[in-house]
Amino acid sequence: MTETTLPTPDIADLKSYMQSNLESISSPAQTGPPLSDGAIEQLYSLGYRLLVAEQPEQALSVFAFLFAQRPTDPRVLSGFGHCMLGTGSSAQAAVMHSLAMTAEPNNPGHALALAEALIAMRSPAAATLLEAVRHAAVAANRVAVADRARALLTILRQPAAGTQG
Repeated sequence: MTETTLPTPDIADLKSYMQSNLESISSPAQTGPPLSDGAIEQLYSLGYRLLVAEQPEQALSVFAFLFAQRPTDPRVLSGFGHCMLGTGSSAQAAVMHSLAMTAEPNNPGHALALAEALIAMRSPAAATLLEAVRHAAVAANRVAVADRARALLTILRQPAAGTQG
């Protein structure tokens, strides 16, 4: 079987291609011909822009399609996780971010995203993970990740409103 590489289409063509494939997906083997790396990057960029624009429902369809194409790509797994968190599916977000951590263990950003999903689930494990993230991020010189972990820890450690002595 020969691999078919599609020419890199414009965004409107990619949206149409994605929509038609999403309607017919029943397993990854039936998603159509593999997309070129350039097409994957354009779709990832579209999904990321939708997340930044706080449109997780729309981004979810993009990342679901990308997941069918590249189910082990840590960026796809993380993007899918952010979509799930943005749509209120915290447990599913935690699963996707766990997979991203597994695929790219040296990226503390994935652990931070998992901790955020755990916070949304009100899991006490979030604080422990945030401590580990903070240390790993400092060691990896990922200042923004370390700062966010530190800020989330500060918030988690504050007494709940109305519980002060």
